[in-house]
Amino acid sequence: MTVINSVLGPLETSELGFTLTHEHVWQSAAGINNTYPEFFDRADVIERAVSLLTEARNEGVQTIRSEE
Repeated sequence: MTVINSVLGPLETSELGFTLTHEHVWQSAAGINNTYPEFFDRADVIERAVSLLTEARNEGVQTIRSEE
């Protein structure tokens, strides 16, 4: 089997389940968070992300591949 490195350590690809392959959990424009921090309420963004990711998990998403 093929192994990937996940945030929780090595993982067999057979364990990934339903996967979203290119998601932006935070803003997708490089550097915008640092350049314009006043545009974003960090606590609100985190709360919304957790809510939406929980909903996705409840609907069957098991893995998200995110790029930075």
